[in-house]
Amino acid sequence: MNAGETGMKMVVHSIAALVLLGCVAPAVMASPASTALAACMADNTTGKDRKDLARWIFSSMAIHPEIQPYSRLSDNDRVKIDKQLAAMVETLVVERCRESARLALEQDGGNAFKEAFGMLGQVAMREIMADPAVNAALGQFANYLNEDKFNSAFKK
Repeated sequence: MNAGETGMKMVVHSIAALVLLGCVAPAVMASPASTALAACMADNTTGKDRKDLARWIFSSMAIHPEIQPYSRLSDNDRVKIDKQLAAMVETLVVERCRESARLALEQDGGNAFKEAFGMLGQVAMREIMADPAVNAALGQFANYLNEDKFNSAFKK
């Protein structure tokens, strides 16, 4: 395995396993090189790129057997989404943020990509959740809470 294959595998594993975790997990302490890579990636993505990332997160989660019945994504849809993400990642890592990625990989190994893609996932999800319709939908469950139960649970 050559250095390029090793770096690519680290990027792929970081994205597949940790973008999702990065959306919900607190960031770990990163070295200056990893922080620079995360900043480069955030600075060099567009709103469309971040929507593509959020779409990929959704399509990946929709594979889960408990969620799959609620998704109408076809295999062709998933392939298209995967290709869009691959193009974005390739552009970020090997073009727009090449030097930052190289330095971060040398200093931190795969953890650099975990940090960077985790942060990018957080940014993408914040943008999606800021949409007024999404924001309203996130609060809809509260219509079904029993306020009396909450009030009695927290009475002094």
